[in-house]
Amino acid sequence: MKVFVALTLVALAASVQAQLRLPQLPGVSRLPGVVDRVVDRVVQPLPELLSSTTQLVDLRLTTVRDLLQRHPDVIEADPRGELIRRRELVLLSPSDAALAAAEA
Repeated sequence: MKVFVALTLVALAASVQAQLRLPQLPGVSRLPGVVDRVVDRVVQPLPELLSSTTQLVDLRLTTVRDLLQRHPDVIEADPRGELIRRRELVLLSPSDAALAAAEA
């Protein structure tokens, strides 16, 4: 029953729209073409950008791996995989308790 009511409403809505067609605004008929051209200009360079981004990510991972292998005495990876210097802390405006904990 619900499907029948829904189909009836859709059919009535289509016929009502055909009878109540509003006049078009000037220039609106060209709008789909303009939008398509703008979208094409935005989307067209995406594959090249994606390729460049992938290459940069690969280069960064290779560089990180190389630095970790060549300098294990100075560099290590933090829990997120970012490079950090061993045995070095950078504290900005530390409290006395933080300084004491760092020195311990």
